[in-house]
Amino acid sequence: MKVLLNGKTVAAVYNNGTRPTLVNYNVIKEIRDKILQTKTMFTTISGVTESGGKIQIKLQIGEIEDIIEAHVIKNNQFQYDGCYFQIPSQPG
Repeated sequence: MKVLLNGKTVAAVYNNGTRPTLVNYNVIKEIRDKILQTKTMFTTISGVTESGGKIQIKLQIGEIEDIIEAHVIKNNQFQYDGCYFQIPSQPG
């Protein structure tokens, strides 16, 4: 699905049964100064990766807006089986 994250349209995979929320670094790199540096390891069905920090960002789905906390993932190869935001692929 497509959502607005800090005013930018991004692709989202949503699973309301999982926590935490992950966001690809490429989505929020222009506001990287707001990243709280933390180290958290995630092990999921997709593998193991380390968080590059946490950030609070505005999420909008339709008319609903909220400020959410997300862990920043810098590994572009990581496929997460939960709530994950990334920049949509550009056609050809």
